[in-house]
Amino acid sequence: MKNSKKYSLKITKLFNSLKRKSTKQPMPKYGDPIETIVYAMVSEAMPEAMGGRFYRRMMKHFVDINDLRVSRREEILDVFRDSSAECEKSAASITWTLNAVFTKTNGMTLAGLTQDGKRQAHKELSEIEGITPFAVSYCFLTALGGHAIPLNAKMIDYLMAGE
Repeated sequence: MKNSKKYSLKITKLFNSLKRKSTKQPMPKYGDPIETIVYAMVSEAMPEAMGGRFYRRMMKHFVDINDLRVSRREEILDVFRDSSAECEKSAASITWTLNAVFTKTNGMTLAGLTQDGKRQAHKELSEIEGITPFAVSYCFLTALGGHAIPLNAKMIDYLMAGE
């Protein structure tokens, strides 16, 4: 991103104003970073409550993450009960990313990232094919204890519009 110093000041200002207005929320807990990635990819393009509802619905429907990986996009959209463009994009990116994780690790776990250093873990997350910057930042923040601010495309557009 060009002018990162300027944008970081805007993000900090926005964050501080939001922090003053809200109460402290507990950090979500996930068993494996792969679950965090799936949640982030589901909730990236929708409000948090809706994303959480879709994620819970998806986890009840599919046996495990591997079952989700091999499912068709149409099946995921049926579970979402929504066929909007955002949901379709989310469903496609979930299967693409999970297949890339499976190819890279020969399994459906990223628990090894918790033993790596934060820099190495962030690098490995970023190199996964199909993963969005929002999902990388969300996973790094919540599952790996790193410092990141997950921003989706709408948030970035909002920050850039205020120039």
